[in-house]
Amino acid sequence: MVKSRTLLVCVLFVFVIVGVVPAQVSGSPAPERRESADIPIEDFEIPLLAGMPDAMSNPVAYDAWKARLAESFSTPDSPHARPTEPMVLSLDNSYVDFNMSEGTGTGVYSEGCRPSGGGAWMNLTYYYPSTPWDWTIYKIDTNPPDKTYRTGTGTVLSPAADAMYILGNEVYTVWNNLHGCKIIQILECVSLGAAAGDIEQVKRTNLITPVDGSCHDVGCMVYYDTKLNTSDGANIATAFGYTGTATIHYAPSIPPTWRAFEGGAPPVTWGIEALGILMGFEAVMPDVFWYGNWGSTYLNGWDDAEWNGDSGGGFGGDTAAMVKWYQVNVCPGDTARFCTYYGIGEIGSIGMNILHGPPDL
Repeated sequence: MVKSRTLLVCVLFVFVIVGVVPAQVSGSPAPERRESADIPIEDFEIPLLAGMPDAMSNPVAYDAWKARLAESFSTPDSPHARPTEPMVLSLDNSYVDFNMSEGTGTGVYSEGCRPSGGGAWMNLTYYYPSTPWDWTIYKIDTNPPDKTYRTGTGTVLSPAADAMYILGNEVYTVWNNLHGCKIIQILECVSLGAAAGDIEQVKRTNLITPVDGSCHDVGCMVYYDTKLNTSDGANIATAFGYTGTATIHYAPSIPPTWRAFEGGAPPVTWGIEALGILMGFEAVMPDVFWYGNWGSTYLNGWDDAEWNGDSGGGFGGDTAAMVKWYQVNVCPGDTARFCTYYGIGEIGSIGMNILHGPPDL
């Protein structure tokens, strides 16, 4: 028995010396990944959705209701409990931060900010620092649109990603073969201004490349549930102005930037101001940009008609934004690139290279 113990210690010592450590570097047992039950998320939400209070007439009750809705997907007894560990990949640059889900809703992330570069982190999206909550849709050929979290009108839940990892200052989510295409999502915190704190953004890039030898029509949609600090109903405006109503824009009449305000519009001096960049820097001008009420749209799908129907009304005390690039044809050897930004800062006198046209190939 003494010899056996000595041999085991020696083997473990060799593992550590050469850098081969089973499972976890800490030496503790790898945590089990609990699989979610095969229950449609919408079925689980139905009882909660039936009790949704009106955000305008009863904001306190609405805030409590939405918190319960979010929490229902985090508790251990939830039929959609997320994997216990590992769960989140996170990066920040002191001004903006994102947390990306490794469990249910792979590739989905939430954002936070610190306008001063220090102190407590504050929300830029609703569920921060938890995740998942918001979502992405990938539309490939005539296949039903793949939605990364929840489903919705005409969509299906996308499969789990094949790989998720941090490389340098970027977080990657990779699907090796979705309907004949490889999809790579890249998240990165970037500073775009002349000085630290001027323009701090989470840059998200989606790359779609054929891998089956055929050409494909590929498109992408991104959805943000905006929340600035404690303001879930943050008013949204664009470079075209403030309307106070849900609005949809189509290319080529896309505003280069959009803003969300913690204290209402016009902005107050003490509130957080979010900045989204739709054109300029490395952003690819979308074909559609929509902003309006979260409660009526978070189960929406790909088709424009549904988003048109959710335009023209008020914000309803809870706002969100959607960025969409129509399908483009991409063939083997080419890659379609979709890119947008959301964070904080002021464009000011920074020169912008305004892009007009379809996603990069």
